[in-house]
Amino acid sequence: MDNHQLRKSINNITFLWMISCFVDMSYVVFQTYDPDIHNTLSSVIIYNPKIIYVMNIMSLFTILYETTRYNQVLIRLITICYVLVGCYGILRTSENTIRHDLFAVTIFSGIMVFMFHTIDRSFLKKLATYINIAISVKIILKKMIQENDIFTDECMFVLMFALHYCF
Repeated sequence: MDNHQLRKSINNITFLWMISCFVDMSYVVFQTYDPDIHNTLSSVIIYNPKIIYVMNIMSLFTILYETTRYNQVLIRLITICYVLVGCYGILRTSENTIRHDLFAVTIFSGIMVFMFHTIDRSFLKKLATYINIAISVKIILKKMIQENDIFTDECMFVLMFALHYCF
């Protein structure tokens, strides 16, 4: 096996592990979600050690996956690390603080930078990017009018990013 084939194999394996972790986390989130208790995605994740454990594993596989890419490695890796810093920051702050909102902005802006940087002629990628713009505006407007029930919006945003990332 030459270097190119080895790199491609490592890339495929890390991608599969990353997707497996994402599916596992999503399943646990939806099993844990209670609309009477949770109104944001972070309110579900923050108190669930299994989700945080799987998120750590997924983060490692994501970084490994990004380092094995052939194109745009540096900008992709920087934006993914930026998003991960935001994710870990959000899990360490109370939801009712400015710091939490700043970490949320870090996540959303990092994801949008990644999506715009990696957008191509793919209709699905463009659609996912434009839907995320609309979801971002909706979340901002909800926050401005003090409506805190944004769980569904956040889940859709993450789903659109996952679709963009996979294709």
